[in-house]
Amino acid sequence: MRFPFTAEAEVSLEGSEQKLPARVTEIGPQGCYLQMGKPFDIGSPIFVKFFAEAKFFETKASVAYSQPNLGMGVSFREMKPYFADVLRKWLLEAMISKNKPRD
Repeated sequence: MRFPFTAEAEVSLEGSEQKLPARVTEIGPQGCYLQMGKPFDIGSPIFVKFFAEAKFFETKASVAYSQPNLGMGVSFREMKPYFADVLRKWLLEAMISKNKPRD
């Protein structure tokens, strides 16, 4: 399950120095959706880093699906414990804000 979330991101192919800009629009415990003009191919090993609330999150990931000119869904892998804690905090906030009554 993914939740609405907004953050600026940088994405690169694993082992590459070239970073491409992206925007995180959804997060979940195992992955996220990244809006970007030229998404990578399905199965590509990537490195993602995103920034929100004066914190950042980074991990290795794999492209689960790709939508040309729109973005890609990615699956996280090899996440370090510190970043797992950052992700849990953001997920909790996203779940709470999703369930808040609207005015």
